[in-house]
Amino acid sequence: MDCKVIWTDPAISDLQGLVSFLAVNSPDQARVKGNLILDHTEVLASFPFIGPVYEASRVPPVREILCGPYRIFYRVHEDQRVAEIMHVRHGSRADPPPERLT
Repeated sequence: MDCKVIWTDPAISDLQGLVSFLAVNSPDQARVKGNLILDHTEVLASFPFIGPVYEASRVPPVREILCGPYRIFYRVHEDQRVAEIMHVRHGSRADPPPERLT
């Protein structure tokens, strides 16, 4: 199933925050990590159901894939052929993803 990968505003904000945080110490590393995450989500275009369902999600389920230490939360809208990136979080963050996921 071919899907279009789209990023929500909160996911874009997450990625921008992550890149900005990394850029303080290493702009090159920030650019590499940001591009790696963007490239990694492209697998969802061909394999939207590759990530397991996030245990705290409701219907429609939220799924997640990992890119290094980063958790990428997304939802598949099969009828629209869309994989919607919802949030990007560092795995070490103790706080759960925002309520929008549930």
